[in-house]
Amino acid sequence: MMDLILFSLISYGITTIVTQSKIFGWLRDWAEGVSPYWSSLVRCPMCFGFHCGWFLSLCLFSPVGYVWGINILYQELFFDACLSAGINHILYAIHHKLWPDW
Repeated sequence: MMDLILFSLISYGITTIVTQSKIFGWLRDWAEGVSPYWSSLVRCPMCFGFHCGWFLSLCLFSPVGYVWGINILYQELFFDACLSAGINHILYAIHHKLWPDW
């Protein structure tokens, strides 16, 4: 359970920093000039959360693989990415409901 909480917090933290913070404003501006795909990727918490999820699964650990016992890499990556996107979506909705001006 602690792995799932840790995975969720890491994913949400990285996603928030990239999609919302001033630190990565330059990246969002650059992506906007490159293509609509890259612009939406670094501005959308759910989109970036998906990609953050498979990357964390590949680099750190797979909470879905641990809980469900999946041993096939591409399945772990996909389900962890979906988990990350869903968690980011829920946490962003809660965050913006409580603090709409942030």
